[in-house]
Amino acid sequence: MSARLLPGLVLFLDIDEPELDLNRLEQYVASSATFITVLTHNYFISHNCLREVRAAAAGAKRLVRVHEADVKKGGASLVELQKECLQCDLRAKESDDDTVHDYVFGAGGGGGGIIGWHRYADFALVSHRLILEQLLLG
Repeated sequence: MSARLLPGLVLFLDIDEPELDLNRLEQYVASSATFITVLTHNYFISHNCLREVRAAAAGAKRLVRVHEADVKKGGASLVELQKECLQCDLRAKESDDDTVHDYVFGAGGGGGGIIGWHRYADFALVSHRLILEQLLLG
C-alpha cells in the first residue's frame, strides 16, 4: 500500500525477507534512513526487536512509531507497552545499555507522534498516509 502511495519508496520489512540473516539485524538498521517500529504486545520482550530498536537508537535513526491497539491482532495499550519498555530498560541498565524508552516514547526518536494502526479500508489509508508523511518529513 505505501509503495503505491509513494512510488519509488523502498521498504525493508524483516518478517518478509526470505533470506534474512538474523546475525545482520544491526546492519540492516544501519543501512536504513528511517526506522519504523510497530508497537505490539511483547515487542520489548523480543530479543531481536530490541536489537533492532537499540541499533536504531544508537544510530540516531529517525523513528516512525506505529501502534497496534487491537489485542486480537497482538496489540496492547500504550500504557502496557510503556511498562514493558521500562522493564526492558531496567534489565538493560544492568549491562550499561542506553535507554530504549526515551527513544521510543520520548523525544529521542524525533519526529511526530505515535500513529494508530487501523485495518478498516478508509482508516487504514489514513494510517498509511500518516506513516508516509513522517517518512517525507524525515
